[in-house]
Amino acid sequence: RLPQDLALAGFDNERWTDLVEPGITVVEQPVEDMGRAAMSLLLERMSNPQLPIRRMVMTGRCVVRGSTGPHAHST
Repeated sequence: RLPQDLALAGFDNERWTDLVEPGITVVEQPVEDMGRAAMSLLLERMSNPQLPIRRMVMTGRCVVRGSTGPHAHST
């Protein structure tokens, strides 16, 4: 039983995760921004292979739904 016996979380915020009962808690990733950034970095690297390696950090968003809840404390 979710979330009483088990907490469940996933990634990507697919549409079905909000259609099931209980809804699935997910970490939503900025996939479009990630794709654009990857292409930009690739083109940059292709035009100038000597550029230093760059690291990009993007922030996801936690979408809390019914598949997670507070920890059930044992007595």
